[in-house]
Amino acid sequence: MKKLAVLLTLLFSSLLSFAQLSDKHWLPPLHARVGGVVNDHYIYLSTPFFDPFEVTITTGDGTPISGSPFSISLINPIKVLIGNSQPSSMFVDINSVNTIESDKGLILSGPKDFYVSLRVRSPNHAETLVSKGKTAKGTDFRLGSMPQEFDGEARNFVSSFMATEDNTTVTVSDYDPGVEFASGSGNITLNSQNFTLNKGQSVVLSGYNEVPANLSGFVGALLNSDKPIVVNTGNALSGFGTAFEGQDFNLDQIVPFNQVGNQYILVKGNGSDTSERPLVIATQDNTTIFINGNTIPVATLNAGEHFLIPSSNYIGTFQHKNMYIESNNPIYVYQFLAGNSSDATTGLNFIPPLSCYWQKTVKLIPEYKRIGNTSYDDSQIIIVTAADATVSINNATITSASLIPLGNSNWKTYRVSNPLTNIFVESTGPVAVGVFGSDGENAGFGGYYSGFGSEPEDTDITICSNSTIDLFEAIEGNPEAGGFWTPSLNSDTNIFDATLDNEGTYIYNYDIVCDGLTVNETISINVTFEQLPFAGNDTAKSFCASESPFNLFTLLGTTNAFGNWTLNGVPRTNGFIDPSIDSAGDYIYTIPATSACEAVSATV
Repeated sequence: MKKLAVLLTLLFSSLLSFAQLSDKHWLPPLHARVGGVVNDHYIYLSTPFFDPFEVTITTGDGTPISGSPFSISLINPIKVLIGNSQPSSMFVDINSVNTIESDKGLILSGPKDFYVSLRVRSPNHAETLVSKGKTAKGTDFRLGSMPQEFDGEARNFVSSFMATEDNTTVTVSDYDPGVEFASGSGNITLNSQNFTLNKGQSVVLSGYNEVPANLSGFVGALLNSDKPIVVNTGNALSGFGTAFEGQDFNLDQIVPFNQVGNQYILVKGNGSDTSERPLVIATQDNTTIFINGNTIPVATLNAGEHFLIPSSNYIGTFQHKNMYIESNNPIYVYQFLAGNSSDATTGLNFIPPLSCYWQKTVKLIPEYKRIGNTSYDDSQIIIVTAADATVSINNATITSASLIPLGNSNWKTYRVSNPLTNIFVESTGPVAVGVFGSDGENAGFGGYYSGFGSEPEDTDITICSNSTIDLFEAIEGNPEAGGFWTPSLNSDTNIFDATLDNEGTYIYNYDIVCDGLTVNETISINVTFEQLPFAGNDTAKSFCASESPFNLFTLLGTTNAFGNWTLNGVPRTNGFIDPSIDSAGDYIYTIPATSACEAVSATV
């Protein structure tokens, strides 16, 4: 891909990803120090597509959960009960902590893109963890959790990871040497740990706050792997303050180094100055952090070091404040925010860096105020979008005042209350959407449903020699519509027809306005064909029972022997018929489907 305005690659993160809307998701399991705080927990599924399709949910070892597959569509988002307590497939007890587990965690896949969120509740606690889809896959991560000053007897840090390929080596390191990991056989005091996992296997790491170093010594720990993994992190439970002032779940899924950036905008929740403190973690040495356009840094960090930004840096009115964070190197930003003034209602939002390539719609966030049968009516929607954009929720344009953050006037933010249950957000510019809320008393949550997306990237695709494909939809990322192809397609649209168009490289060219400047994008898609296999020609033949065995391939007109024979639906070992013992009927020869071509059959 070529960019004519190189300056913008410095101003905005270059995110080569698939966004949180994805056709595959991985959810490593989690662990609560006190299992009783985990009650009912659910997977919520939604999609922007009108036509229904099926989503398969399995545990890490590939075993489908009860009810899988599940049919979803734009008008039919669903929730799936995963468990009512710990242990479950998503919350493991102490005997499954710091060990390699094969049948824990969840893998979700479908033929089209969809959103996934894990929501957990109990009478006094709640949280929403939003899957980042394929964007979450990577090899280098900095782990975040709430830095704490008090034990509270139920508090911990928890981080977990799941392998997406066999023979994956994972190393966790660069944490305080006093950190101790919980396990079923006693605490582990190693200064680093190594694990080798196969696809779908996972590890949950946790440390309890009774060990002083565990209060904040694991914040910023380094997680490396030699093949892509997916990571969840946070606390179950945790709370700010120097004494017991309440606690809640603070959990989210994160992304690897190559998906974070150096410009962020945060919208404040409803919490106190104690609970509304964003956490930044450096990925490189000599990283300087600037707030709201100030030229004097609030902190200078080395790789793995963290800094809690004081709540006083939020700027705006009482009910709508935001903060602009900038750094000279890529950083992780974890936002702790609260649903109300109680410090017991915190939630964790893992914040996406600003990008002109965010998607323009989020369809759909289902039951954003609910976890199962419990309603959290004190909930609001967070929106970050381009300063000149028009935003609507469920087709109603937002007319409430927005704030343009000090330090970057190209963006604005909204905080919106909406009485509807299912919401979709549309903007005329790039948009990131999150939610936060509480029950008004003891439980709060937060979750970002978009934003990690996705600069278009050059793509290689292989299609069957008799098929058609929408090349625009095949581009990985979020390209702008309305561009043109070179060479042009025979359809004069985005449709590539393998019977009319040739193999080769096709260039998609379009303009995008970013930070007030027009950027010209050129994206290449290299198309190759896989030849549709020939199973043979349908035919018929009559035999006398006394005839010798006969090779049916001679009737099909092919010698291809890579398929399978069936008689009236019953598998056969080969393509020979013995008229003296075999039955009459339909002998069907089928060549199985490949990644590019569907199965083909011929009948004798």
